[in-house]
Amino acid sequence: MKILVIGDSCTDIFRYGKVERLAPEAPVPVIIPEKETSSPGMAGNVVRNLEALGAEVDFITNIVEIKKIRYVCSKYNHLLLRVDENDGCEPLSEATIGDVDWSDYDAIVISDYCKGFVHELDIEYISKQHPLVFLDTKKLLGKYAHDINCIKINYQEYTFLAGLVVEYVKTKDYEKAITFAQECTTIVVQKSGVSTV
Repeated sequence: MKILVIGDSCTDIFRYGKVERLAPEAPVPVIIPEKETSSPGMAGNVVRNLEALGAEVDFITNIVEIKKIRYVCSKYNHLLLRVDENDGCEPLSEATIGDVDWSDYDAIVISDYCKGFVHELDIEYISKQHPLVFLDTKKLLGKYAHDINCIKINYQEYTFLAGLVVEYVKTKDYEKAITFAQECTTIVVQKSGVSTV
């Protein structure tokens, strides 16, 4: 199956370290760095999970890199601090989505983290171009989403969408797709950091 993902992405960086004391000048933990991991996040994580489940994926995303840097106590896997760099991005251009051959894809996924890449008019336009469009958004829903087939509210950001899309494209059965997506989520949430199925 071939999926097109459109959405804002980032680089998720996890800096793990030993925490054994507080700083003398302020009651904050002192982190002794041990290791660092880096992986695609937001819509990039959706792409990784779709690929891990066997889909061929094309990806339209922001050019300016957004970074989410998390400092984590390695002993307890406890998040101590998150630093965001470039917390917004350039909008999706009309020329880019105007050049898409929508018939090439089994499904379209809009993964919208509200960083400025995808606007309501973009969502409305995309939803009219393909018979199977999935939307994962933090936006308040409105008329712009009227023609979307399946909407996942992105409040808690649980990994779920990739499993739902892949299984629905295979079976055309939402009940089976939701069950499979829940199984995928159960696997991923047991891992630390941003992980794939």
